[in-house]
Amino acid sequence: MVLNFKKRLALLLLFSLALACTLYFFYQPLKTWLKSSIGTQNGWDVIRTGNGRVNRIALTSPKFLVDTLYPSMTGPAATHYFNLEHSFGAKINWLLGYSTYVISSEGNILSDDFLCHNNLDYNAAAYYHHWGLKGRAESLVPRLATLTQGQTAIQFPKGYGIPLKSTQVLSATTQVLNVTDKKINQEIYHKIELDYTSNKNLNPHLKPLFQQSVMVLVEVDTNKLAEKIRQPDVDCLPVLTTINALNVCRSGEVFTGHWVLPEGKDTIVRDVTNLLNLPFSTSLHYASVHVHPHCVSLELIDRSTGKSIFKSRINNDSKQSRMYHIEAFSSEEGIKLFQDHSYELVCITDHQLKEKRDMMAVMLLYLRDYELEEKLSEQYN
Repeated sequence: MVLNFKKRLALLLLFSLALACTLYFFYQPLKTWLKSSIGTQNGWDVIRTGNGRVNRIALTSPKFLVDTLYPSMTGPAATHYFNLEHSFGAKINWLLGYSTYVISSEGNILSDDFLCHNNLDYNAAAYYHHWGLKGRAESLVPRLATLTQGQTAIQFPKGYGIPLKSTQVLSATTQVLNVTDKKINQEIYHKIELDYTSNKNLNPHLKPLFQQSVMVLVEVDTNKLAEKIRQPDVDCLPVLTTINALNVCRSGEVFTGHWVLPEGKDTIVRDVTNLLNLPFSTSLHYASVHVHPHCVSLELIDRSTGKSIFKSRINNDSKQSRMYHIEAFSSEEGIKLFQDHSYELVCITDHQLKEKRDMMAVMLLYLRDYELEEKLSEQYN
């Protein structure tokens, strides 16, 4: 009887020790997973939901205090790093849409007057290394999306998406804007929603897109730098350089992506063939635009044919630095872009205010990725 009790006690002690070891080794991963599923990370609230087909990651930024004027690229900002999923092995997921909006401390939705920009970025080198595609990362900018006042959401056309491994590290950066209310004293948050689906939920499979940005660059010799107005903390150019950084060409000309608007109407035409740097002929299926207030339109033109690819019209408030709506492009059929063609951007602005205002003009193009499509078809088969 005593022997059986000792055996039971020994087994109980061994079981308790094994349980303690298990909890020790798995507590931290479990804690990390729970925090990433629903919890707080560095001031960001993170909630993951799904309906069996479309999953959503909802990110709420830390609290921002708006108590003064914040011109473009000078307001408080925050960045959050995350993965689509924390799973064993690199599963394939597809980015379908991305959106953001401003909320009060009470949870009420506010206008996008307080949104300067929101960037979704990734490591392009790591991305194309995962897919085994060499030479692609060097020609692309490490940005998946930019949202701004007047365009707070993107949604890819049916049948298209951006494939992302579940282990791919993403970052969301958001920044506050306030150019109208000098006497404000309000706490706000930026909420971000990213929609994606798992590869296993798709039949037929989606067609992959890649994002390439083209922008207007102006010569420094003939335009005052925007840095003469203020020094920014966070940049919204897709090349991820500050506006103090310059682009020096082989010919010796110096260019910048930010410039001070002249008074009245102005038109800038810029060849963007080298910036586009198409790896192959493809088709355009979605395009978004990032501009500052007082931009009337931004148009991509095929110089080889004279055909307009897409013209985005911007609805501005002429009396304030405010954009109500920026036109986007979306098409299942797509528009052909050819590797051996030349392309240009035409930016039209209308600045009627006495105060100085700066401008930038970027078009984010979402193009069909035939090389990646071939890689994915090999995995499916």
